[in-house]
Amino acid sequence: MSCELTLKELAVAVDGEIISAVNSKFSGVVTDTRASLEGHLFVALRGESFDAHDFLNKKLNPAILLVDRITSDILQMADRVSIVIVEDTLIGLQNLAHYWREKLNTPIFAITGSNGKTTSKEFTAQILSDLMPVHYSKGSFNNHWGVPFSLLGLAKTHKSAIIEMGMNHEGELKALCKIARPNVTVVTMVGSSHIGYFKDQSHVAKAKEEIYRYSPESIKIFNLDNAHTLKMYKHYRPHSACLTFSSEKTEADVFLKVVSSGLTYLEVEGYIRGGSGAAKVNVFGEHNIVNLMVACCGALALKVPAKEIWKQIEKCKTSWGRNQLFTYDGQVDVLFDAYNANPESMAALLSNTKKISVVGKKIAILGEMGELGEFSQQFHEKLAHQVKESSFDLVWFVGPSQQQFGKCLVSEGFKNSLLLSDTYNELLDKQVQNMLNPGDVVLIKGSRFNRLEKILDSWAPHLESK
Repeated sequence: MSCELTLKELAVAVDGEIISAVNSKFSGVVTDTRASLEGHLFVALRGESFDAHDFLNKKLNPAILLVDRITSDILQMADRVSIVIVEDTLIGLQNLAHYWREKLNTPIFAITGSNGKTTSKEFTAQILSDLMPVHYSKGSFNNHWGVPFSLLGLAKTHKSAIIEMGMNHEGELKALCKIARPNVTVVTMVGSSHIGYFKDQSHVAKAKEEIYRYSPESIKIFNLDNAHTLKMYKHYRPHSACLTFSSEKTEADVFLKVVSSGLTYLEVEGYIRGGSGAAKVNVFGEHNIVNLMVACCGALALKVPAKEIWKQIEKCKTSWGRNQLFTYDGQVDVLFDAYNANPESMAALLSNTKKISVVGKKIAILGEMGELGEFSQQFHEKLAHQVKESSFDLVWFVGPSQQQFGKCLVSEGFKNSLLLSDTYNELLDKQVQNMLNPGDVVLIKGSRFNRLEKILDSWAPHLESK
């Protein structure tokens, strides 16, 4: 962590009271007592099943403690550790992040959306990385504590920051925008992700739109190909600085279309601020065109010339769990995309796989789509129909909806091999491996809670990145 402040600045930032003033400053913020604490600020957070206050003792050596209650063990640390107390350490962490963000005043690009947040963030960082020092949130640090931590990672040398913002309830993006005060904002698209917490997609859209509403001075980026974000654009266009992207409307600031694709690449062409170009990007899946366009718009908003963006776009690649390509014993292609799954991302993957030329069998290992609530049955039945239309030779479905999915798939006329399990099953895993032959293609897709990475662990001796 890069945040550096004096003890007095910290107390002001978090609206806290200094209990002990042994050390006058800190460099870096941590919340895990197992990490190196020397010279750092330790923030004692609590969750549903833990309270960091209970792990504080005189053996630990942070420069400063931020706490919201005093224990006897904490008092014993007061002779060598500065202590600041607040009403709530999570709120304190958020206030500290806001203070640090305001102090540095680094341009911040905030990304939300039903799909593509993390990939768009990483594509943007990859485009910018050779052009300026850029900070971006690691993994999916996108919630009420992840965003503050991402902001606290900002250093004085950074010239831009890309922050991912997630939500599954109304009001969450409002709170995150007040902490981060982004200069550039985007909703990648609105779909059915987290719809289990909402009445319908229009209510999801209303919650997503908070990123624009509560960042009134930001440059706003809009997807013209999504009905919900197009409606937002029409609302904000008269009174906001806007950028647009589209694969259908050539008048958009960024217009890209896929001209060719395969398991290992996308070939795209189009216009960035009127400047034509083409690029070959080493990613799978035509749905990634949206993420590429988000990144191009983000770079434009951060004042990168269009010609430079065209030069950098070929550097874009996906991260762990997102369209990763492996080979099994050098003869079977394995596509692993199991960090997240919702109806739109499942449909996109299945649509993309129809275009793949497969010599051998086409195998799908699919996991339950989470957070669909009362819509779960509807969407898993729709998934079964899409799977039937995708001509798989073997399907293994993992998750609580296995029986419902299997019944629907069979009723659709699927007559090939079908495996079903509530959770990851080692015996079924071995069964799939024993069926693999040269020329086969395996697709692994599901929500993270299905733990489909266990398949990668099991197959690891045979796998190589492609």
